[in-house]
Amino acid sequence: MLRKGGKFKSVIIALTVCFLLLVPALAFACWIDPRVCAHDDDENRPDNTWAPTHGSLYTGQVGSEYRYIELWWNWSYFSNIKGLKYKLNGSRDYNEALEVETVFYNYDGKAYCKEYQGFWTTNQPRAYRDTQVSDKSNEINFCIGCADANQFQENNYYYYYIKAKVNSSSGSKVKVGAQRSCRCPSYCYSTYCVFRECAENYAFLIPYSEVWAPGSEYW
Repeated sequence: MLRKGGKFKSVIIALTVCFLLLVPALAFACWIDPRVCAHDDDENRPDNTWAPTHGSLYTGQVGSEYRYIELWWNWSYFSNIKGLKYKLNGSRDYNEALEVETVFYNYDGKAYCKEYQGFWTTNQPRAYRDTQVSDKSNEINFCIGCADANQFQENNYYYYYIKAKVNSSSGSKVKVGAQRSCRCPSYCYSTYCVFRECAENYAFLIPYSEVWAPGSEYW
């Protein structure tokens, strides 16, 4: 016969197992169909109502050790950061995430940066390194995302700094974009629980035509 303490321990173990199974199950459902966590009332929301308003990109190489990506941005207009945190119907969007991406042109196989070296840092809240799984091979995406966009503040500058492996390319086109995303399930803050808003517009902050890596650009 189990003692009370034994019963309690068994219940805790059972709940823990259920939780560990539930999170990947829900995340897999969102991966299969991103509409699971999409907001129908936000469909085709203009990107100038939520995207960062200003920023700068720096790319380069330090000796033969690594290449770097340094990206800064902010929201100087209250309306934009409010548009990030709220739905069009005026209610707070509590599971909102944001990914501001640096994307290297690789249609010719000569992307300036292709692989993470390992090190990255950021001042974003609830930060995670975005996975490159399922990304297109002709556009190499680097991103440190924020799993809780509600913690962003107006007029604060946010950044991320990423080290990338050195490769044989001497330079390539690069662009910066942003996409509103959501956590599914909402209580999970892992990179594997963040998914794009499938009905949302993608914000092109710096197009390919305006910047070359290595180099710098502002918007």
